[in-house]
Amino acid sequence: MTDDNKNMKGIEIFNLLMSELERAKEKYPKYPRSMTHAVALIMEEAGELQQAVNNHTWNYRDPQSWSKIENEAIQTGAMVIRFLWNIHKLNNTRCVQGPDPITYFGKE
Repeated sequence: MTDDNKNMKGIEIFNLLMSELERAKEKYPKYPRSMTHAVALIMEEAGELQQAVNNHTWNYRDPQSWSKIENEAIQTGAMVIRFLWNIHKLNNTRCVQGPDPITYFGKE
């Protein structure tokens, strides 16, 4: 994507999302089994998107900042789609929790 392509059409966005999704599946063929870890992947990408927006907002001299925002948005969207495609395969049980090691330190 370039600065000239600010008004992308839906089909263009869809194609970019699907291309990124395929790239991610090839690079990372295994997918988490827990919802918590699957959502963490989305949040990691969303954090990179936020960082790109912050850099665009505060670093006016970076001519690539707009394309970085678009790329991170596509990567985030692809992770959301991957999550949705796998949602029924994910283990949504509660995490097993044990005692807090700090609280229990030295009490055994």
